[in-house]
Amino acid sequence: MADRETILAALFTALQTIPTSTSDEITFERNRVSSIEEMNLPAIIMWDGDEESQSPGGRALNRGAPIQSKMQPEIWAFVREQNGQNIGTTINAMLVRIKAAVFGNAALKAAIGDSGTTVLSITTGLGRGKTKAGDVSMTLAITYLDDPT
Repeated sequence: MADRETILAALFTALQTIPTSTSDEITFERNRVSSIEEMNLPAIIMWDGDEESQSPGGRALNRGAPIQSKMQPEIWAFVREQNGQNIGTTINAMLVRIKAAVFGNAALKAAIGDSGTTVLSITTGLGRGKTKAGDVSMTLAITYLDDPT
C-alpha cells in the first residue's frame, strides 16, 4: 500500500520515460507555477491535483483505519509545430506518448496496486488566435488505499 507522494512520484517518473530526441527534447516539471516560454516547448507539466475520500463518511479520527481515496493529478503537455498547420496532430501524438508512459509503467502500477487508474478528462487548447503552439491536459483518477498509520 503506497502513500500519495509515492504514487505521485512514480507517476512523474513514468512521464519522464517518454522518449525524446534532439529535435524533440521534452522539458519535464512537477507543480510548476510560472508560465512556459514557447522556446522551451515541448514540455510536460504534472500537477499533483485534488483528492477525495471514496469511503462512506470519510475517516473517523478515532478509528485510524485505511480509507479508499481518489486523487486527480493533472498532466499538461505543451507543444509547438513549425508551421502551425498540424498542431492538432502534434498534440494527439504527444497524448499517445503520455498514455503509453502512464498506463504501461510497471513501477507505477505496483505503487497504485489493484485499484487502478482511469482518465477523467482530456482537454485541448486549440482555437482561434493560436499559431504554432497548443496544449492538452489529461486528468487522471487514481484510486488507492490511504493508510494514515
